[in-house]
Amino acid sequence: MPNGKHGDHPLTDILIHKVSVFSPTIDNLITEIAEFIPVYKLREMFNWFSPPSLPEFEHQLRDILDKLKEEAKKNGWETNKNP
Repeated sequence: MPNGKHGDHPLTDILIHKVSVFSPTIDNLITEIAEFIPVYKLREMFNWFSPPSLPEFEHQLRDILDKLKEEAKKNGWETNKNP
């Protein structure tokens, strides 16, 4: 079970320790998604230790982020990022 130390879990490394795990683009998408949903929901989205191929992973994350931004805009939620 992860205890929050560097190397325990890819999400912890990206979101807490600010360590690059997959690629700068993918890590940034994950960070942006985490602004919209709780980390526990993000943790459930993928097998983080065996994600899809990087191009497919990036595509899936972009789709998720786009949907979250669209939902937030529709619901009037404000974010720290420009849409």
